[in-house]
Amino acid sequence: MARDTLLVALAKRAHKIPIGLVSITLLSLATLIGWLLGGPVGVGTIICSFATGPIMQFAFKTVNFDATNVHHQHLTDSLKIMANKKAA
Repeated sequence: MARDTLLVALAKRAHKIPIGLVSITLLSLATLIGWLLGGPVGVGTIICSFATGPIMQFAFKTVNFDATNVHHQHLTDSLKIMANKKAA
């Protein structure tokens, strides 16, 4: 969840860079850091690092979804909305 939030935040900052490329960069960096720390990196890890971004970008484009236009709300606002739905 935190990685996804970071992905959206970085995509918002880098207006001209597609979210798929931001995802590739973020996941590749995480893979590199994990490998440098002694973690195992196999073919599947590399495929996931480089394929997730383009697949996500294709899916978003297919359904006309722009992740950079998502507006988050505070937890207290979400709780108020849920409480109102339960009361109704």
